Amino acid sequence: MKQADKKQKRGRIIKIRLTEEEYEMLKSKSRFSSSKSSFIRKLINNADEENIRNKVISMIEIKSLFKNISLNFSEIGNNINQVARVVNLQASQNIQAEETIRNEFLPLIKSLQDDIKKFRLSNSRLYDQIKKK
Repeated sequence: MKQADKKQKRGRIIKIRLTEEEYEMLKSKSRFSSSKSSFIRKLINNADEENIRNKVISMIEIKSLFKNISLNFSEIGNNINQVARVVNLQASQNIQAEETIRNEFLPLIKSLQDDIKKFRLSNSRLYDQIKKK
């Protein structure tokens, strides 16, 4: 396409007012484009597709995060219910507390701690990925 054809297609002129800071940002960000106009045109042409793509990716990641949170809380709740069942059973049967703690509670508490660690690890990774976008 000839240069004259491009100029005919670009007959609209817009003027904008920028603060000094905004102008410096425009200069800095457009330094790799052939001109500020070219940079702004690229922004306009790519903005919709890129924004939609980023929003869809973020929504998928957020959905995955909530699913992961739900699963982790379910596992934690299950462990808490197991501890409560054992405590209630022990209370009704007057079984010695020390033996119960050593044999029943410590493994359940360890499992609960492991679930919480997994929860924190998986959600912090996902949060970091979302934050980078």
